[in-house]
Amino acid sequence: MTYIETKNLLLRPVEIGDAANLAEALNDFEIARNLKNVPTPCRPKDVLAWLGRTVHDRSRDNIAFIVEVEPMKLGGLIDFGKTDRGVNVGYWLKKQYWGKGHMSEAMHAALDWYFLEDDRDFIVSDIFEDNFASRRLQAKLGFEEVGTCQFNCQTRGETVTAVDTVLTRQAYWNLRRERHAEISH
Repeated sequence: MTYIETKNLLLRPVEIGDAANLAEALNDFEIARNLKNVPTPCRPKDVLAWLGRTVHDRSRDNIAFIVEVEPMKLGGLIDFGKTDRGVNVGYWLKKQYWGKGHMSEAMHAALDWYFLEDDRDFIVSDIFEDNFASRRLQAKLGFEEVGTCQFNCQTRGETVTAVDTVLTRQAYWNLRRERHAEISH
């Protein structure tokens, strides 16, 4: 199993025992409104089917990491899943941790892992058009907006426009080198 430690965070694989904590976090409308398939209300049993598939498969095409901002406490989630566009990365963070750089740190660590462990040349994502914080984060990480699509958002009860994004291996590592050079000077 893969565990990723950063200066301030631990990313660990999800476990079946995370169902109740995940459901509790996903009952926050401000989180769930930016996710496609979250029922309202979200109960542990609603999370278990997804958890079962993710825990059973545990490949680079289908793995999810709990983001622990505090030891042994769920702070958020980063999820890699296979789609028709390629491997898609999605993520969310509990509200009390917003605006503190935690997701930026977590995503850098997760993307480092992904591009070091996998030989694919890109990863994709899709963000609801009005999720400006996620769009800023992805721009900072080097994702490029390449189109739009429509999703039914269960929490909002409506069809929502999403922005399709792609991050190439080369763009990611070039940006990491540039940022490292800026910090070193």
